[in-house]
Amino acid sequence: MKWINYQHLFYFWNIVHHGSVTEASRILRLAQPTISAQIKTLEEIMGEKLFLRSGRNLKLTEVGHLVFDYAEKIFSLGTELMDVISDGNIQLKKEFKIGISEVIPKTLVFKIIEPVFTNLNNYKVICLEDKTDKLLADLAIGALDLVISDREIPPHIKIKGYSHFLGSSTISLLGSTIHKNKYKKNFPKSLNNAPLLIPSSESILHNEILNWISNNQISPQILANFQDTALMKIAAKNKLGIIPVPKIISKEVCKEYNLEVIGEIKDIKERLYIITLERRLKNPLIVEISNQSLNLFDNR
Repeated sequence: MKWINYQHLFYFWNIVHHGSVTEASRILRLAQPTISAQIKTLEEIMGEKLFLRSGRNLKLTEVGHLVFDYAEKIFSLGTELMDVISDGNIQLKKEFKIGISEVIPKTLVFKIIEPVFTNLNNYKVICLEDKTDKLLADLAIGALDLVISDREIPPHIKIKGYSHFLGSSTISLLGSTIHKNKYKKNFPKSLNNAPLLIPSSESILHNEILNWISNNQISPQILANFQDTALMKIAAKNKLGIIPVPKIISKEVCKEYNLEVIGEIKDIKERLYIITLERRLKNPLIVEISNQSLNLFDNR
């Protein structure tokens, strides 16, 4: 069995982390030839090249990227170990794993989970983003502690879980100053032919917006559907169209992406749920998330 020399791995990690052999040698206070020799030995042990030379620069090979990913985890755990020992709290941190449906605006998610980061004690938070069905499957086998979703557990998913309603928010339509000046007056009738960017069909909001458009007998141009709501906001920032966001985060989104409110859709609400395997919330961090929603939403 081959064993890794962690000193060699540490030199390799420093080169990648600091961007060059020169910078790594300065940080480590070692001569460049010494570090280069150690990397050559590491490559011999691995039986693979870790770097390719491109002019005066070094680029990671595919194997190099893989080794660096592992090195990041190894040295991150080492740092965490020393932090735990230095704090005098000799106790392994538990992982608190949150599954986040990819269709939910992350600004809204962070508002809900933010208090958790100030009350961690012996927990380490891990946030994972995916499709709701996949997250619920992971929840069922205990790979997640909870799932934050825009819907209750769908009937076709057979897991013994419980949906806890957090709250809801009406929808604001945001756009650039150009779009506001053109479409705000006489809203929503003004939206005829307006460029609209909406979430993908995986989001409940998608169909609700289409129904709202039909009920109001307007004909905007739906230019694109976005699975990634952050990308949708960037598109709006670049004046490509008007986007729907929960009113509860509209101020933050307007400020961050230089957008303005064009109108509010009171007939549509973004609903949020946390889904757990327990009927009664017991985990203190999950209780903290539930309590935070009371301060955010004005309706339950």
